[in-house]
Amino acid sequence: MRSRHFAVLGVVLAAVLAFVGCEQLLQPEQVGSLQIAIDGSAHHARSIGPEIDVEVARYEIRGESDAGETFERTTSEGQIVIEGLLPGYWQIEVDAYSADDVHLYTGSKRALVTGGGTLAIVLSLHSVPGFGEFLLDVGWPQDAVQAPAVEALLVPMSGPTIGLEPAVSGDTAVSDAREVEGGYYTLVVKVHEQVDGKTVLVAGAAELVQVVAGHPTTARISFTNINAPGSLEIGIDVAPGFRDSLAVAITGGEVTVEYGTSVPLEGAVLGSPGNVVYTWYVNGSAVETGSASITIGGYVPGHYRVDLIAVTADGLEGGTATSWVEIAQPAP
Repeated sequence: MRSRHFAVLGVVLAAVLAFVGCEQLLQPEQVGSLQIAIDGSAHHARSIGPEIDVEVARYEIRGESDAGETFERTTSEGQIVIEGLLPGYWQIEVDAYSADDVHLYTGSKRALVTGGGTLAIVLSLHSVPGFGEFLLDVGWPQDAVQAPAVEALLVPMSGPTIGLEPAVSGDTAVSDAREVEGGYYTLVVKVHEQVDGKTVLVAGAAELVQVVAGHPTTARISFTNINAPGSLEIGIDVAPGFRDSLAVAITGGEVTVEYGTSVPLEGAVLGSPGNVVYTWYVNGSAVETGSASITIGGYVPGHYRVDLIAVTADGLEGGTATSWVEIAQPAP
């Protein structure tokens, strides 16, 4: 009797285990989620940019797993959660568009989704590959420069510097570069006077520039004050171009002082961007890197444009500000 009882229990237990196994086989595979944060530091207003709207209106997000599963989402927010994803590797693609449907930025990332969990990823965007047009128009007061020579450079975040070679005509200089890769640049412009076979700096400026593939960007720089030959002349080393998303300010400038007087200027970035590297330009020449302050002193009488470019330590964000100092001629 006892052996028959155990046999019955064994049959029942086997049936229960088989039923549980079937239930497990019938259960859907456990799914996971993706929490996507889009790094927006690549798209902020630039000092000089194309005339089109470069503000992002929507993000189009696509994903495809190695198993062939796909999803598509559209959002105007910088964060989104994608639920119900099968475990495995997924390729995530993001494209950013303006309100006028201009394709501005793109980015991608590969992510491993696990069942029952939420994976948080940060996806950085960069300029859409392709070429845009960059037009430069430089001007100065009539007859202020007798024998002008204009130097203009576009310095990219990486890669070789682009020499623009503006053509001078009277009191203007114009350059048209028709194939400039989309991205972010520091534009450096210098106006020289040719005296006795030498070129001496009489005006200069530094600005941040954005070029968008398939669209023109025009930079118009007008120098209202030109220094006499013999003014400040320093090297032409410049900082790389950076994305302009920091609000930068200069205090202590926009003053006229007597010859021999020193003028301290202070730079500041609004908000809390963390560590910031400052580069100061005077008349288009880099004169100080690293410090938040500069002193304009020891220069001959003239007008000095002061540009400040501030960049976060990670090199992802930057901003610019402009001021000026005039050193008056000494009294007779």
